[in-house]
Amino acid sequence: MHTDAWEVPPLFKWIQQSGRIEDSEMRRTFNLGIGMVMVVSLEAALRILGEVENGDYVAYRIEEVINGEGVSYH
Repeated sequence: MHTDAWEVPPLFKWIQQSGRIEDSEMRRTFNLGIGMVMVVSLEAALRILGEVENGDYVAYRIEEVINGEGVSYH
């Protein structure tokens, strides 16, 4: 996960510190402030990210799906 791709809202930082919650649990439970996730082709991702500058929304590339066996989180 590209965790440096977006600013984690202060509320989530406070929750993590106050509850002494590990990063993996914060990602699993709270998604660290990412509201909606779309899985799209690389071409669509590049187009969406290119349109951010002219749009009324914010978008980040947070992960990549690759061909292989099983599931792996980095």
